[in-house]
Amino acid sequence: MGSPHLEGFARTHADLLRTMDGCIWEAGYKDEADRPTISLGLKGILSIELRAHTANTDAHPPGPRASGGLYPNAIWRLIDALYTLRAPDGTVLVDGFLDPVRPPTAADMALLEQWPFDAEVTDRERRMGMAGLLGGRTGMAALRRLVFEPTCTINGMVGGYTGPGSKTVIPARAMAKLDFRLVPDLTPELALTLVKAHLARRGFDDVEVVEIEGGLMPARTDPNAAIVASVLGAMAEVYGVDPVIQPSMAGSGPMYQLCQAHGIPAVSLGVGWSQSRVHAPNESVRIADFIQGIKVMGRVYGGFAVR
Repeated sequence: MGSPHLEGFARTHADLLRTMDGCIWEAGYKDEADRPTISLGLKGILSIELRAHTANTDAHPPGPRASGGLYPNAIWRLIDALYTLRAPDGTVLVDGFLDPVRPPTAADMALLEQWPFDAEVTDRERRMGMAGLLGGRTGMAALRRLVFEPTCTINGMVGGYTGPGSKTVIPARAMAKLDFRLVPDLTPELALTLVKAHLARRGFDDVEVVEIEGGLMPARTDPNAAIVASVLGAMAEVYGVDPVIQPSMAGSGPMYQLCQAHGIPAVSLGVGWSQSRVHAPNESVRIADFIQGIKVMGRVYGGFAVR
């Protein structure tokens, strides 16, 4: 849910937060090759519902005009609207959506180049039964999409009849839930405005756009921040290898509201592994990873305190 009360808490305690030197954000894991990873940011998010309403009630044949050839169908109306939002390769097509996106810096790209992404994805694809990534992307093209580009995802759709057997109903209402993952400098407020204008410009002003809860800002931390150096040193000491540094995770969370909005650099690390199944049944960590995580944090507390 994005911790709906956290932003209010942060506003209330803004004077205290502005005195903070760094934040540890729990989210790290070991990749497919058992290399530890850290992340320096999160994508923002805008979650919405699109609602199509074409009649006061479903149409049920028999009837003189109750056929798919004449009556508007709310599900088709919704599908037509959805189709304008994203290209088959995953590129967001919302008018103006890519204009404010901050391009990656040379330092950002250098971090991507040391990320063993293709091998990691190949193993995960095999376990999940996928034929490949969206748009056939691999290597740096896939990483740019994952880290530096916004996305549009349909989370679910509801409408019409989905029970056993056949029912020749023409739905009067349909709804789809979507999320847009956002990158700097694309804010939830701007994203919502652009989606509404995009649909209205294409004649879908009858499709209602409703924001779900509050959006989350994208967040990013300077890789040269002192808290990052402390974490890297502690992890190298415990794991015996340098961790993979991700400029940002593909997921979202309220990091900006608690940290960057108050000038606090944040770095994500944790004790997950490549098969933790985060947020899913049988979510797990390994005991050995958990113990290593304790050792890392002990060194961070000691090392960062003297900086």
